[in-house]
Amino acid sequence: MNGQKTKLTLVEEFLTIYNELDSFMRKQLRCRDASHIFLLDRMAEKNYIFRNFREELKEYARLRNAIVHNPFMRIAEPIAEPHFEIVRRYQTLKDKILNPPRAMSIAVGVGDIYATALDANALETMKVMNEKIYSFVPVLNIRKRIVGVFSENVIFSYLTENEACIIDKSTKISEFWKYVPIEKHSSEYFEFVPKNTLVAGIKEKFEIGLTQRKRLGVVYITDNGRSDGLLLGMITAWDMAGNE
Repeated sequence: MNGQKTKLTLVEEFLTIYNELDSFMRKQLRCRDASHIFLLDRMAEKNYIFRNFREELKEYARLRNAIVHNPFMRIAEPIAEPHFEIVRRYQTLKDKILNPPRAMSIAVGVGDIYATALDANALETMKVMNEKIYSFVPVLNIRKRIVGVFSENVIFSYLTENEACIIDKSTKISEFWKYVPIEKHSSEYFEFVPKNTLVAGIKEKFEIGLTQRKRLGVVYITDNGRSDGLLLGMITAWDMAGNE
C-alpha cells in the first residue's frame, strides 16, 4: 500500500506541475484553446528558459498525455509513472519559469567588488589583478559611479601605443585614461542593467556577445540600470558558468 501511495503521489505532483505551467502559459499568451505543445513553441519565441528547454518540456507534456489519456485504465492506473528525479527536475524548471532568479542572486555584490580610482596606484592594481585573477576592475569616482574599467585590454592598448613607457610605483590609473572609459575599449564592451533583470536575460547577453566582434566583459548592475547609476553588483561569464 505504501509503495502504491508513493507512486500516485509522484503522478499527482507531476500533473500539478504540468497544470501550473499550462495555466501560466495561457495567461501569458492570452490563449485558451491551443494545445500545450503549441503553447511551448509560442513561449519559446519570447522566453529564454522555454527556448532552452523546449524539447524537454515537450517530453514531459507527452508523458502527461500518456498518464491522463489512459486507454487501459481498468487494468493499469496510472499507465506511466514518472521517476522521482524527473518530477524534481520538472519542478526545478517550473520554479525557474514562474519565479525566475534575478541578477543580484548571482552577482558579486558591491561590497565584494575590487574597484579602483583614477588617483590609485596602477602597479598595485595590476598586482592585485594578477594575484586574484581579475580581468576587469571598475574605476569609480567619489560618488561610487563607474567612470571606466581598468582591464587587461586597457594595459595592452596602453603598452602598444606607448612603447617606451615605464610603469612604476608612481604611475596612476589616470595615466591610462585614454583607454579606460567604457566606450574606449577596443576588444570588449560592458552592459548595465537594473537589479531586477532576469538571470536568463543576462545569460542571453553573454551568448550574444560570443557572436560579436567585441566580447562582453562584464554586466554591471546599477540602481538605475545605466552607466551613471550607483554600482550594486557585477556579473561575469564565470559567474554565469557557476549558475547553470
